[in-house]
Amino acid sequence: MSVFISYSHRDSDIVEKIATYLVSRNIHIWIDKWQLNHGDSLITKIQDAITESSVLLIMLSTVSVESEWCKKELTAGLLRELEEKRVVTIPVLLEDCNIPLFLRDKYYADFRNDFDQTIKNLQDSLLKYTDITLNRVENKNYLIDWGIDSGLRDDIFYFNIDSVSFAKDGEYSVLCTVQILGNDKVTRLYKQTIGKNEEHIIIGELIVKLAEMDKRDNLRIRLANNDPVRNYLIVKDDHLEYEFKMEIYTRRLGSPLLLRVLCASAFSA
Repeated sequence: MSVFISYSHRDSDIVEKIATYLVSRNIHIWIDKWQLNHGDSLITKIQDAITESSVLLIMLSTVSVESEWCKKELTAGLLRELEEKRVVTIPVLLEDCNIPLFLRDKYYADFRNDFDQTIKNLQDSLLKYTDITLNRVENKNYLIDWGIDSGLRDDIFYFNIDSVSFAKDGEYSVLCTVQILGNDKVTRLYKQTIGKNEEHIIIGELIVKLAEMDKRDNLRIRLANNDPVRNYLIVKDDHLEYEFKMEIYTRRLGSPLLLRVLCASAFSA
């Protein structure tokens, strides 16, 4: 499920800054400038996006509160709240403006002063409404599909990441499985989040630490041939007393091109 952003294009600079940060934290964002193509039906695409999104961010500025299009998107979000009896719309205050009547009793994200703290708080709020266990990363060279699962195994916190990477001009794909076990401190913290809908917080912290470790230590694994490779690591944060035991398994898989040929032959037979 994605997060739909309702905004005025005059606020594009700060809205795209917010959206880019959230995407970097594995939150799937739907924003018209990124999703719409020439020839698309605006009404159909936006209507589908609002219907399918888990939550709507309503960007509030002097321009957006007067925009007829933004008013329609807000109305659609409020109607979903009435029908589904849950939080669907989250107001985001970009500047001093006249907040719409039906949003005045909601706690809003306030970007008028401290951007860094507000974006972190907004990220934590959104993780309660979005599914961070499945995602896709794509650029001009690579496509990576991944999924995660976590919980308690033998009363110890575990966290697994499974991914398949495709080089768009490559002849094979790569499977990578990361299995992580936390120490007693991590396990206790995780247990405290159970039942509070806060499990995502420790998961988010772990993902950020893995990204920081990769950036610092360049944890790239080179596959010289088709043999599977296993790596074992221990990651520590002495300040927080976190410790994670990691097993990383990687191997090449069959050629995507060959797979497409085989599938095409099977369907045409």
